[in-house]
Amino acid sequence: MEYQLFFTTVFLGFFTMMNPFAMMPVYVGLVERFKPETRRRIANKACLISFIIMALFVVVGNVIFQMFGITLNAFRLVGGGIMISAGIELLRGHMSKENSPQDDIEREDMSSMDIAVSPLAVPMLAGPGTLAVGMNFAGMYPGWLNSFLIVTIGALVTLMVYLSFIYSEKITNALGRDLLDVIARLMGLIIAVMGVQMIIFGSESLLETWGFIHP
Repeated sequence: MEYQLFFTTVFLGFFTMMNPFAMMPVYVGLVERFKPETRRRIANKACLISFIIMALFVVVGNVIFQMFGITLNAFRLVGGGIMISAGIELLRGHMSKENSPQDDIEREDMSSMDIAVSPLAVPMLAGPGTLAVGMNFAGMYPGWLNSFLIVTIGALVTLMVYLSFIYSEKITNALGRDLLDVIARLMGLIIAVMGVQMIIFGSESLLETWGFIHP
């Protein structure tokens, strides 16, 4: 039961931040002028790069904390704020700034591989929100086995994103853009709630550390 809860929590964390349903319409808009073979190469590279970045932060997150003197509770508070901001943006019907391309990007001047690296891989998929979730889970569930499982679950979610990219045109035609927008807003609500919970957890840990409350 513990690992069922672990898997569900980590999966939902990555899924809501990488959000295949919210990312898919953006991907369609970015690659619609390219040939099908080029679209597939863009999806391949974007998902591979974002997974590598996510896995790196999961594995060496604690090392980064030690190097810069960052505490896990501080990161939880900041990460929770990022998730709340991302959730509110999605609820309003916009991609969050942490996980979306900037409005002033001149798409016509970008090569297909440039698009794969930025904005698709970074910051859309491997944005601060996704990295905050990965590092937070690595801190909550220490140990190499748990880190391996977290990375594996992240790989599963990345695969789902990849499949949503590959079949984006068929999915969009089948579901309709209105339904995709509703799903994106629902994910925004989930992201915001998870951010609040992360802040609550971090605040409780801080208060316990300072002796204001007892575990």
